[in-house]
Amino acid sequence: MSVTTPPPRNTAPDASDLEKRTIRKITWRLMPILVAAYFTAYLDRTNLGVMKSELSTGLGLSDVAFGLASGIFFLSYVLCEVPSNRLAHRLGPRIWIPRIMITWGIVAVATSFVHSPGQLYAARILLGIAEAGMAPAVFLCIAQWFPARHRGRALSAFYLGIPLAMVVGNPLTGWLLDVTHRLGGIDGWRWVFVIEGGAALVLAPLAILRLTKSPAQARWLSAEERDWLESTLAAEEATKSEAAPHSFRQGLTDRRVLVLSLAFLLICYGSNALTFWLPSVIQDATPGMSSTRVGLISALPFACALVAIYATGRIASRTGARTWNVFGPLAVAAVGFALIALVIGRPAVTLGLLCVAIAASLTTQAQFWTIPTGYLAGAGAASGIALINATGNIAGFAGPYSFGWFKNADPTGALPFAVMTLCLLVTLVLLAHVRRQTGRMPATPAATAPAPKEVTAPSGQAGAGNDYP
Repeated sequence: MSVTTPPPRNTAPDASDLEKRTIRKITWRLMPILVAAYFTAYLDRTNLGVMKSELSTGLGLSDVAFGLASGIFFLSYVLCEVPSNRLAHRLGPRIWIPRIMITWGIVAVATSFVHSPGQLYAARILLGIAEAGMAPAVFLCIAQWFPARHRGRALSAFYLGIPLAMVVGNPLTGWLLDVTHRLGGIDGWRWVFVIEGGAALVLAPLAILRLTKSPAQARWLSAEERDWLESTLAAEEATKSEAAPHSFRQGLTDRRVLVLSLAFLLICYGSNALTFWLPSVIQDATPGMSSTRVGLISALPFACALVAIYATGRIASRTGARTWNVFGPLAVAAVGFALIALVIGRPAVTLGLLCVAIAASLTTQAQFWTIPTGYLAGAGAASGIALINATGNIAGFAGPYSFGWFKNADPTGALPFAVMTLCLLVTLVLLAHVRRQTGRMPATPAATAPAPKEVTAPSGQAGAGNDYP
Protein backbone atom coordinates (compact mmCIF):
# COMPACT_ATOMS: atom_id res chain seq x y z
CA MET A 1 0.00 0.00 0.00
CA SER A 2 1.44 3.31 -1.03
CA VAL A 3 1.58 6.15 1.37
CA THR A 4 0.71 9.62 0.06
CA THR A 5 3.02 12.23 1.42
CA PRO A 6 1.18 15.43 2.19
CA PRO A 7 2.41 18.46 0.26
CA PRO A 8 4.67 20.80 2.16
CA ARG A 9 2.84 23.47 4.07
CA ASN A 10 2.80 26.81 2.25
CA THR A 11 4.16 29.38 4.66
CA ALA A 12 3.77 32.30 2.26
CA PRO A 13 0.94 34.58 3.31
CA ASP A 14 -2.20 34.66 1.22
CA ALA A 15 -2.10 37.55 -1.23
CA SER A 16 -5.47 38.90 -0.14
CA ASP A 17 -4.31 38.96 3.46
CA LEU A 18 -1.16 40.78 2.41
CA GLU A 19 -3.24 43.33 0.53
CA LYS A 20 -5.58 43.90 3.45
CA ARG A 21 -2.72 44.21 5.91
CA THR A 22 -0.85 46.68 3.72
CA ILE A 23 -3.86 48.90 3.04
CA ARG A 24 -4.81 48.85 6.73
CA LYS A 25 -1.33 50.06 7.71
CA ILE A 26 -1.34 52.79 5.09
CA THR A 27 -4.82 53.93 6.08
CA TRP A 28 -4.06 54.26 9.78
CA ARG A 29 -0.71 55.87 9.10
CA LEU A 30 -1.83 58.55 6.64
CA MET A 31 -5.57 59.16 6.74
CA PRO A 32 -6.01 60.44 10.34
CA ILE A 33 -3.53 63.29 9.83
CA LEU A 34 -4.85 64.07 6.33
CA VAL A 35 -8.44 64.21 7.58
CA ALA A 36 -7.42 66.31 10.59
CA ALA A 37 -5.50 68.71 8.32
CA TYR A 38 -8.43 69.17 5.95
CA PHE A 39 -10.83 69.51 8.87
CA THR A 40 -8.73 72.40 10.16
CA ALA A 41 -8.37 73.96 6.71
CA TYR A 42 -12.09 73.80 6.03
CA LEU A 43 -12.85 75.21 9.47
CA ASP A 44 -10.53 78.17 8.93
CA ARG A 45 -12.05 78.99 5.56
CA THR A 46 -15.73 78.59 6.53
CA ASN A 47 -15.99 79.74 10.17
CA LEU A 48 -17.17 83.12 8.89
CA GLY A 49 -20.62 81.56 8.44
CA VAL A 50 -21.18 81.07 12.17
CA MET A 51 -19.48 84.38 13.01
CA LYS A 52 -21.52 86.42 10.49
CA SER A 53 -23.64 88.35 12.98
CA GLU A 54 -20.78 89.34 15.31
CA LEU A 55 -18.32 89.90 12.47
CA SER A 56 -20.77 92.05 10.50
CA THR A 57 -21.51 94.16 13.56
CA GLY A 58 -17.85 94.59 14.44
CA LEU A 59 -16.68 95.50 10.93
CA GLY A 60 -19.87 96.95 9.43
CA LEU A 61 -20.45 94.31 6.75
CA SER A 62 -23.60 94.22 4.60
CA ASP A 63 -24.96 90.93 3.24
CA VAL A 64 -23.25 91.50 -0.10
CA ALA A 65 -19.99 92.51 1.61
CA PHE A 66 -20.13 89.39 3.77
CA GLY A 67 -20.65 87.26 0.67
CA LEU A 68 -17.63 88.93 -0.92
CA ALA A 69 -15.49 88.34 2.17
CA SER A 70 -16.58 84.70 2.25
CA GLY A 71 -15.88 84.05 -1.41
CA ILE A 72 -12.85 86.23 -2.17
CA PHE A 73 -10.68 83.60 -0.49
CA PHE A 74 -11.28 81.35 -3.47
CA LEU A 75 -10.05 83.83 -6.08
CA SER A 76 -6.46 83.76 -4.83
CA TYR A 77 -6.84 80.07 -4.00
CA VAL A 78 -7.77 79.28 -7.59
CA LEU A 79 -4.96 81.38 -9.10
CA CYS A 80 -2.30 79.73 -6.94
CA GLU A 81 -3.62 76.16 -7.09
CA VAL A 82 -1.76 74.90 -10.18
CA PRO A 83 1.63 76.49 -9.31
CA SER A 84 1.32 75.14 -5.78
CA ASN A 85 0.65 71.61 -6.97
CA ARG A 86 3.60 71.78 -9.36
CA LEU A 87 5.79 72.34 -6.32
CA ALA A 88 3.95 69.55 -4.49
CA HIS A 89 4.83 67.25 -7.40
CA ARG A 90 8.50 68.24 -7.25
CA LEU A 91 9.01 68.40 -3.48
CA GLY A 92 6.53 65.72 -2.42
CA PRO A 93 3.41 65.91 -0.21
CA ARG A 94 5.49 65.21 2.92
CA ILE A 95 7.12 68.62 2.63
CA TRP A 96 4.40 70.59 0.87
CA ILE A 97 1.36 69.69 2.98
CA PRO A 98 2.95 70.78 6.31
CA ARG A 99 4.27 73.95 4.59
CA ILE A 100 0.72 74.82 3.56
CA MET A 101 -0.55 74.17 7.08
CA ILE A 102 2.03 76.46 8.67
CA THR A 103 1.41 79.39 6.32
CA TRP A 104 -2.39 79.24 6.47
CA GLY A 105 -2.23 78.93 10.28
CA ILE A 106 -0.17 82.11 10.50
CA VAL A 107 -2.55 84.01 8.20
CA ALA A 108 -5.64 82.75 10.05
CA VAL A 109 -4.27 83.93 13.40
CA ALA A 110 -3.31 87.29 11.87
CA THR A 111 -6.93 87.78 10.69
CA SER A 112 -7.87 88.45 14.31
CA PHE A 113 -6.21 91.88 13.97
CA VAL A 114 -8.40 93.24 11.13
CA HIS A 115 -10.43 96.39 11.80
CA SER A 116 -12.18 97.13 8.47
CA PRO A 117 -13.85 95.30 5.58
CA GLY A 118 -10.87 96.07 3.35
CA GLN A 119 -8.46 94.49 5.83
CA LEU A 120 -10.72 91.43 6.06
CA TYR A 121 -10.72 91.10 2.26
CA ALA A 122 -6.91 91.30 2.24
CA ALA A 123 -6.64 88.65 4.95
CA ARG A 124 -8.97 86.32 3.06
CA ILE A 125 -6.94 86.76 -0.14
CA LEU A 126 -3.75 85.88 1.75
CA LEU A 127 -5.46 82.86 3.30
CA GLY A 128 -6.34 81.62 -0.18
CA ILE A 129 -2.72 81.99 -1.32
CA ALA A 130 -1.47 80.18 1.79
CA GLU A 131 -3.89 77.26 1.54
CA ALA A 132 -3.75 76.81 -2.25
CA GLY A 133 -2.75 73.32 -3.30
CA MET A 134 -3.81 71.57 -0.09
CA ALA A 135 -6.48 69.31 -1.57
CA PRO A 136 -4.60 68.47 -4.82
CA ALA A 137 -1.49 67.62 -2.80
CA VAL A 138 -3.58 65.21 -0.74
CA PHE A 139 -5.08 63.70 -3.90
CA LEU A 140 -1.55 63.13 -5.21
CA CYS A 141 -0.63 61.54 -1.90
CA ILE A 142 -3.63 59.21 -2.03
CA ALA A 143 -2.90 58.24 -5.65
CA GLN A 144 0.71 57.57 -4.64
CA TRP A 145 -0.23 55.23 -1.79
CA PHE A 146 -3.60 53.64 -2.58
CA PRO A 147 -4.22 51.31 -5.55
CA ALA A 148 -7.31 52.11 -7.62
CA ARG A 149 -9.46 49.50 -5.91
CA HIS A 150 -9.01 51.23 -2.55
CA ARG A 151 -8.80 54.82 -3.75
CA GLY A 152 -12.53 55.56 -3.63
CA ARG A 153 -12.68 54.59 0.01
CA ALA A 154 -9.56 56.64 0.82
CA LEU A 155 -11.01 59.67 -0.97
CA SER A 156 -14.25 59.27 0.96
CA ALA A 157 -12.30 59.13 4.21
CA PHE A 158 -10.48 62.33 3.27
CA TYR A 159 -13.70 64.10 2.36
CA LEU A 160 -15.05 63.32 5.81
CA GLY A 161 -13.04 66.37 6.86
CA ILE A 162 -15.68 68.64 5.26
CA PRO A 163 -18.79 67.41 7.11
CA LEU A 164 -16.69 66.96 10.26
CA ALA A 165 -15.80 70.64 10.06
CA MET A 166 -19.52 71.42 9.86
CA VAL A 167 -20.76 68.88 12.41
CA VAL A 168 -18.04 69.49 14.98
CA GLY A 169 -16.65 72.80 13.74
CA ASN A 170 -19.87 74.82 13.52
CA PRO A 171 -20.97 74.04 17.09
CA LEU A 172 -17.37 74.48 18.26
CA THR A 173 -17.13 77.89 16.62
CA GLY A 174 -20.50 78.90 18.06
CA TRP A 175 -19.45 77.75 21.53
CA LEU A 176 -16.14 79.59 21.28
CA LEU A 177 -18.02 82.74 20.26
CA ASP A 178 -20.23 82.49 23.34
CA VAL A 179 -17.52 81.70 25.90
CA THR A 180 -14.99 84.24 24.60
CA HIS A 181 -17.47 87.08 24.15
CA ARG A 182 -15.67 90.22 25.33
CA LEU A 183 -13.07 88.06 27.09
CA GLY A 184 -10.33 90.46 28.13
CA GLY A 185 -12.30 93.21 26.42
CA ILE A 186 -11.76 91.51 23.02
CA ASP A 187 -14.53 90.45 20.63
CA GLY A 188 -15.22 86.71 20.55
CA TRP A 189 -14.71 86.43 16.78
CA ARG A 190 -11.11 87.60 17.20
CA TRP A 191 -10.47 84.82 19.71
CA VAL A 192 -11.95 82.29 17.28
CA PHE A 193 -9.44 83.24 14.58
CA VAL A 194 -6.56 82.83 17.04
CA ILE A 195 -7.70 79.47 18.43
CA GLU A 196 -8.81 77.79 15.20
CA GLY A 197 -5.90 79.18 13.19
CA GLY A 198 -3.45 78.03 15.86
CA ALA A 199 -4.73 74.45 15.48
CA ALA A 200 -3.05 74.23 12.06
CA LEU A 201 0.28 75.26 13.57
CA VAL A 202 -0.05 72.50 16.17
CA LEU A 203 -0.87 69.81 13.57
CA ALA A 204 1.90 70.69 11.10
CA PRO A 205 4.79 69.00 12.99
CA LEU A 206 2.68 65.86 13.38
CA ALA A 207 2.07 65.82 9.62
CA ILE A 208 5.83 65.90 9.01
CA LEU A 209 6.27 62.87 11.26
CA ARG A 210 3.40 60.81 9.82
CA LEU A 211 3.83 61.44 6.08
CA THR A 212 6.44 59.58 4.03
CA LYS A 213 7.85 60.70 0.69
CA SER A 214 7.21 57.46 -1.21
CA PRO A 215 6.30 53.79 -0.64
CA ALA A 216 9.94 52.82 -1.24
CA GLN A 217 10.92 54.80 1.88
CA ALA A 218 8.13 53.47 4.11
CA ARG A 219 10.11 51.64 6.80
CA TRP A 220 6.86 51.19 8.71
CA LEU A 221 5.86 48.68 5.99
CA SER A 222 7.59 45.31 5.75
CA ALA A 223 9.70 44.58 2.66
CA GLU A 224 6.98 42.21 1.49
CA GLU A 225 4.31 44.88 1.86
CA ARG A 226 6.41 47.50 0.07
CA ASP A 227 7.03 45.11 -2.83
CA TRP A 228 3.33 44.40 -3.20
CA LEU A 229 2.40 48.09 -3.08
CA GLU A 230 5.09 49.25 -5.52
CA SER A 231 4.43 46.48 -8.04
CA THR A 232 0.66 47.02 -7.88
CA LEU A 233 0.93 50.78 -8.37
CA ALA A 234 3.48 50.35 -11.17
CA ALA A 235 1.19 47.88 -12.97
CA GLU A 236 -1.70 50.34 -12.74
CA GLU A 237 0.42 53.16 -14.10
CA ALA A 238 1.41 50.96 -17.06
CA THR A 239 -2.24 50.20 -17.94
CA LYS A 240 -3.12 53.88 -18.30
CA SER A 241 0.16 55.15 -19.67
CA GLU A 242 -0.89 55.19 -23.35
CA ALA A 243 -4.06 57.29 -23.03
CA ALA A 244 -3.04 59.51 -20.13
CA PRO A 245 -1.44 62.94 -20.53
CA HIS A 246 2.09 62.69 -19.10
CA SER A 247 3.59 66.15 -19.07
CA PHE A 248 2.48 68.96 -16.78
CA ARG A 249 1.33 70.99 -19.79
CA GLN A 250 -0.62 68.10 -21.32
CA GLY A 251 -2.54 67.67 -18.10
CA LEU A 252 -3.71 71.28 -18.36
CA THR A 253 -4.94 70.96 -21.95
CA ASP A 254 -6.46 67.47 -21.96
CA ARG A 255 -10.10 67.74 -23.14
CA ARG A 256 -11.38 65.35 -20.51
CA VAL A 257 -9.68 67.39 -17.80
CA LEU A 258 -11.35 70.55 -19.09
CA VAL A 259 -14.80 68.93 -19.10
CA LEU A 260 -14.24 67.47 -15.64
CA SER A 261 -13.11 70.89 -14.42
CA LEU A 262 -16.41 72.46 -15.45
CA ALA A 263 -18.35 69.52 -14.01
CA PHE A 264 -16.61 69.82 -10.64
CA LEU A 265 -17.32 73.56 -10.53
CA LEU A 266 -21.04 72.90 -11.01
CA ILE A 267 -21.02 70.10 -8.42
CA CYS A 268 -19.42 72.37 -5.82
CA TYR A 269 -21.63 75.41 -6.44
CA GLY A 270 -24.52 74.54 -4.14
CA SER A 271 -22.60 73.04 -1.23
CA ASN A 272 -20.14 75.95 -1.17
CA ALA A 273 -22.95 78.51 -1.04
CA LEU A 274 -24.73 76.68 1.77
CA THR A 275 -21.53 76.15 3.75
CA PHE A 276 -21.45 79.90 4.39
CA TRP A 277 -25.13 80.82 4.29
CA LEU A 278 -26.86 77.96 6.13
CA PRO A 279 -26.26 79.39 9.65
CA SER A 280 -27.56 82.77 8.47
CA VAL A 281 -30.67 81.18 6.94
CA ILE A 282 -31.37 79.43 10.25
CA GLN A 283 -30.87 82.66 12.20
CA ASP A 284 -33.31 84.48 9.91
CA ALA A 285 -35.93 81.75 10.44
CA THR A 286 -35.50 81.67 14.23
CA PRO A 287 -34.54 85.14 15.54
CA GLY A 288 -32.92 85.32 18.97
CA MET A 289 -31.38 81.85 18.86
CA SER A 290 -27.93 81.60 20.47
CA SER A 291 -24.83 81.05 18.35
CA THR A 292 -24.35 77.61 19.88
CA ARG A 293 -27.86 76.44 18.91
CA VAL A 294 -27.52 77.87 15.41
CA GLY A 295 -24.27 75.95 15.00
CA LEU A 296 -25.87 72.71 16.22
CA ILE A 297 -28.86 72.93 13.85
CA SER A 298 -26.75 73.91 10.85
CA ALA A 299 -24.58 70.86 11.53
CA LEU A 300 -27.45 68.39 10.89
CA PRO A 301 -27.11 68.21 7.06
CA PHE A 302 -23.39 67.64 7.41
CA ALA A 303 -23.93 64.90 9.98
CA CYS A 304 -26.01 63.15 7.32
CA ALA A 305 -23.15 63.72 4.86
CA LEU A 306 -20.75 61.94 7.23
CA VAL A 307 -22.87 58.79 7.03
CA ALA A 308 -23.47 59.04 3.29
CA ILE A 309 -19.81 59.62 2.36
CA TYR A 310 -18.57 56.79 4.57
CA ALA A 311 -21.20 54.28 3.44
CA THR A 312 -20.79 55.08 -0.26
CA GLY A 313 -17.02 54.77 -0.01
CA ARG A 314 -17.22 51.35 1.63
CA ILE A 315 -19.76 49.99 -0.84
CA ALA A 316 -17.91 51.38 -3.85
CA SER A 317 -14.67 49.80 -2.60
CA ARG A 318 -16.29 46.38 -2.22
CA THR A 319 -18.13 46.42 -5.54
CA GLY A 320 -15.43 48.11 -7.61
CA ALA A 321 -18.05 50.66 -8.70
CA ARG A 322 -17.09 53.12 -11.42
CA THR A 323 -20.46 54.64 -12.34
CA TRP A 324 -23.28 54.50 -9.79
CA ASN A 325 -21.07 55.85 -7.00
CA VAL A 326 -20.89 59.17 -8.88
CA PHE A 327 -24.15 59.38 -10.84
CA GLY A 328 -26.38 58.08 -8.03
CA PRO A 329 -25.55 60.75 -5.41
CA LEU A 330 -25.48 63.41 -8.12
CA ALA A 331 -29.07 62.61 -9.18
CA VAL A 332 -30.25 62.57 -5.55
CA ALA A 333 -28.69 66.00 -4.94
CA ALA A 334 -30.40 67.44 -8.04
CA VAL A 335 -33.80 66.15 -6.94
CA GLY A 336 -33.24 67.38 -3.39
CA PHE A 337 -32.41 70.95 -4.39
CA ALA A 338 -35.35 71.01 -6.84
CA LEU A 339 -37.77 70.00 -4.08
CA ILE A 340 -36.31 72.64 -1.73
CA ALA A 341 -37.13 75.32 -4.30
CA LEU A 342 -40.76 74.12 -4.22
CA VAL A 343 -41.21 73.92 -0.42
CA ILE A 344 -38.93 76.73 0.72
CA GLY A 345 -41.66 78.25 2.90
CA ARG A 346 -41.88 75.16 5.16
CA PRO A 347 -38.81 75.21 7.47
CA ALA A 348 -39.04 71.64 8.82
CA VAL A 349 -39.46 70.04 5.39
CA THR A 350 -36.75 72.28 3.94
CA LEU A 351 -34.29 71.26 6.64
CA GLY A 352 -34.97 67.57 5.93
CA LEU A 353 -34.42 68.07 2.21
CA LEU A 354 -31.24 70.06 2.93
CA CYS A 355 -29.94 67.06 4.86
CA VAL A 356 -30.50 64.85 1.80
CA ALA A 357 -29.25 67.31 -0.83
CA ILE A 358 -26.09 68.43 0.99
CA ALA A 359 -25.19 64.84 1.93
CA ALA A 360 -25.61 63.70 -1.68
CA SER A 361 -23.68 66.68 -3.03
CA LEU A 362 -20.66 66.10 -0.78
CA THR A 363 -20.75 62.36 -1.50
CA THR A 364 -20.65 63.16 -5.21
CA GLN A 365 -17.59 65.37 -4.68
CA ALA A 366 -15.73 62.58 -2.90
CA GLN A 367 -16.50 59.89 -5.47
CA PHE A 368 -15.98 62.27 -8.41
CA TRP A 369 -12.21 62.02 -7.90
CA THR A 370 -12.22 58.34 -8.82
CA ILE A 371 -12.72 59.49 -12.44
CA PRO A 372 -9.63 61.72 -12.98
CA THR A 373 -7.35 59.64 -10.73
CA GLY A 374 -8.45 56.59 -12.71
CA TYR A 375 -6.74 57.68 -15.92
CA LEU A 376 -4.35 60.56 -15.10
CA ALA A 377 -0.73 59.63 -14.45
CA GLY A 378 2.54 61.22 -13.38
CA ALA A 379 3.08 64.94 -13.95
CA GLY A 380 -0.17 65.01 -15.94
CA ALA A 381 -1.98 63.95 -12.78
CA ALA A 382 -0.36 66.76 -10.79
CA SER A 383 -1.50 69.46 -13.23
CA GLY A 384 -4.84 67.90 -14.18
CA ILE A 385 -5.94 67.34 -10.59
CA ALA A 386 -4.85 70.86 -9.65
CA LEU A 387 -6.76 72.41 -12.56
CA ILE A 388 -9.94 70.46 -11.79
CA ASN A 389 -9.82 71.37 -8.11
CA ALA A 390 -8.94 75.01 -8.85
CA THR A 391 -11.86 75.34 -11.26
CA GLY A 392 -14.17 73.70 -8.75
CA ASN A 393 -13.12 76.24 -6.14
CA ILE A 394 -14.37 79.07 -8.33
CA ALA A 395 -17.69 77.91 -6.92
CA GLY A 396 -16.32 78.82 -3.51
CA PHE A 397 -16.44 82.45 -4.63
CA ALA A 398 -19.43 82.32 -6.98
CA GLY A 399 -21.60 80.30 -4.59
CA PRO A 400 -21.57 82.54 -1.47
CA TYR A 401 -21.47 85.77 -3.47
CA SER A 402 -24.33 84.90 -5.84
CA PHE A 403 -26.41 83.45 -2.99
CA GLY A 404 -26.39 86.87 -1.33
CA TRP A 405 -27.45 88.45 -4.64
CA PHE A 406 -30.20 85.87 -5.27
CA LYS A 407 -31.37 86.27 -1.67
CA ASN A 408 -31.94 89.97 -2.24
CA ALA A 409 -33.51 89.47 -5.70
CA ASP A 410 -36.01 86.76 -4.68
CA PRO A 411 -37.77 87.26 -1.32
CA THR A 412 -39.15 83.69 -1.43
CA GLY A 413 -35.64 82.19 -1.34
CA ALA A 414 -36.41 79.64 -4.06
CA LEU A 415 -34.18 81.09 -6.80
CA PRO A 416 -30.80 79.97 -5.35
CA PHE A 417 -31.98 76.37 -5.12
CA ALA A 418 -33.39 76.41 -8.65
CA VAL A 419 -29.95 77.52 -9.88
CA MET A 420 -28.30 74.71 -7.89
CA THR A 421 -30.63 72.19 -9.53
CA LEU A 422 -29.79 73.45 -13.01
CA CYS A 423 -26.06 73.21 -12.27
CA LEU A 424 -26.36 69.55 -11.26
CA LEU A 425 -28.48 68.63 -14.29
CA VAL A 426 -25.81 70.08 -16.58
CA THR A 427 -23.20 68.11 -14.62
CA LEU A 428 -25.03 64.86 -15.34
CA VAL A 429 -24.73 65.58 -19.06
CA LEU A 430 -21.03 66.50 -18.82
CA LEU A 431 -20.06 63.39 -16.84
CA ALA A 432 -22.04 61.17 -19.21
CA HIS A 433 -20.04 62.72 -22.06
CA VAL A 434 -16.75 61.93 -20.31
CA ARG A 435 -17.89 58.37 -19.68
CA ARG A 436 -18.65 57.90 -23.37
CA GLN A 437 -15.16 59.09 -24.22
CA THR A 438 -13.27 57.01 -21.70
CA GLY A 439 -15.55 53.96 -21.54
CA ARG A 440 -15.74 51.78 -18.49
CA MET A 441 -12.59 51.67 -16.44
CA PRO A 442 -10.87 48.33 -16.92
CA ALA A 443 -10.36 46.06 -13.97
CA THR A 444 -7.26 47.19 -12.13
CA PRO A 445 -4.48 44.90 -10.97
CA ALA A 446 -5.45 45.56 -7.38
CA ALA A 447 -8.91 44.17 -7.95
CA THR A 448 -7.59 40.67 -8.42
CA ALA A 449 -4.98 39.58 -5.94
CA PRO A 450 -1.86 38.26 -7.65
CA ALA A 451 -0.27 34.98 -6.79
CA PRO A 452 1.88 35.03 -3.64
CA LYS A 453 5.17 34.63 -5.50
CA GLU A 454 4.30 37.58 -7.76
CA VAL A 455 3.50 39.72 -4.76
CA THR A 456 6.51 38.89 -2.68
CA ALA A 457 9.14 38.68 -5.36
CA PRO A 458 11.20 41.87 -5.53
CA SER A 459 11.28 43.59 -8.86
CA GLY A 460 13.84 46.00 -10.15
CA GLN A 461 11.10 47.65 -12.18
CA ALA A 462 8.69 48.16 -9.28
CA GLY A 463 7.55 51.74 -9.22
CA ALA A 464 9.26 52.55 -12.50
CA GLY A 465 5.99 53.76 -13.97
CA ASN A 466 5.23 55.95 -10.96
CA ASP A 467 6.03 59.54 -11.81
CA TYR A 468 4.99 60.96 -8.48
CA PRO A 469 7.63 62.51 -6.17
